[in-house]
Amino acid sequence: MAILGATGCGKTSLVNLIPRFYDVTEGAVLVDGVDVREYNQKALREKVAVVLQKSELFSATIEENISWGNPQASAEAVKAAAVTAQADSFISSTAEKYDTIVAERGMSLSGGQKQRLSIARAILKPAEILILDDSTSALDLKTESDFYGALQEFSPQSTKIIIAQRIASVAVYFVHEKRMVLGMLAVVICGTLCGVSAPGLQSKAVDIIAGERTGDFSGTLALMLTVYLLYSASSLVQGLLSGRLS
Repeated sequence: MAILGATGCGKTSLVNLIPRFYDVTEGAVLVDGVDVREYNQKALREKVAVVLQKSELFSATIEENISWGNPQASAEAVKAAAVTAQADSFISSTAEKYDTIVAERGMSLSGGQKQRLSIARAILKPAEILILDDSTSALDLKTESDFYGALQEFSPQSTKIIIAQRIASVAVYFVHEKRMVLGMLAVVICGTLCGVSAPGLQSKAVDIIAGERTGDFSGTLALMLTVYLLYSASSLVQGLLSGRLS
């Protein structure tokens, strides 16, 4: 599933309902068909791995940071997670490699490096649900594409929820997730784009599922292009109205 929307529209709030950082006031959130409020909190959160918008790292070695959510993981498993997250190349270039000490809050690393270590930590955890909350924003599109391709092989069975502001991130994700698209195309649009409501766009997504099941992905690309154009136009109009257009 991919969730698109502007800053502050509630994307993170929506997925935070899954691990019960807070509860719904109406309706229900189900995991494996069970209301999350019926789960033991620890058992529920063991099913979920989250990469936050802001990467949180600790003053410890790179290996210790990656294995934080799975301390029993072997060195080989840690390396495999790092390779999938596209982090192994920069780790291997350091003198101490996986024994390199990370400064407090990751201050010794770039934004992209911190994101990749945070991703490696999340995917190393044996979770059923992986939430990537705008966690590839500091990566270039090639690195992002390589990551999504490797992720499908590393963790093909997990449910993946991608939160993004860049339409390109979602497009790249769906290209590599053909298996998931064939079963169900899910694009959630937060808010209204140039008068086109989220339900209207979701209806369009549902309409092209039949094409996806026959292997015709032109509908997906058309939907992505439509959302991108609407999103860009919406930003342009808002900028003109606010007088802040640069």
